[in-house]
Amino acid sequence: MNDILIVGAGNPLLKDEGIGVYIIEKLVRIGLPSNVQIIDCGSDLSSILTQLRSHRKIIIIDAIRAGGEPGQVYRFNYDELKEIKSRLRSAHQLSVVEVLKLLKQTHHNLASCKIILIGIEPETISPGTELSKKVEASIDEAISTILWEIKQDEENIV
Repeated sequence: MNDILIVGAGNPLLKDEGIGVYIIEKLVRIGLPSNVQIIDCGSDLSSILTQLRSHRKIIIIDAIRAGGEPGQVYRFNYDELKEIKSRLRSAHQLSVVEVLKLLKQTHHNLASCKIILIGIEPETISPGTELSKKVEASIDEAISTILWEIKQDEENIV
């Protein structure tokens, strides 16, 4: 059983918009515990709706505009996202908040699931495959935050 689902969102053909995908690729290379499932959903966050099982925690990684400096790493839980949703902007068809709301409404087995968004403030969203220097410099911080989330989950089980 995969207790934790990590979802990378973004379009790597739009520079910083692809940060979620880049981080997912790095997490795969690092290697994660066997109870962690990793999904690259591209720019269609709604595609994760068909991937869900009985996860205890879902971590979504995405580029989000929340008004901070480029490369700033954010960590929001589901309740915090509901409170600040008007401030968040995403380049996806459905916003992160809309997808998470759909998740909670359509997957009743996720009622007790902890949902976390790791967001990175983009600098440039335009055609191209390279991340900006500020966003690229934030990758290690974002990965550390994700690994901390995994560790917290493991400690809460024991």
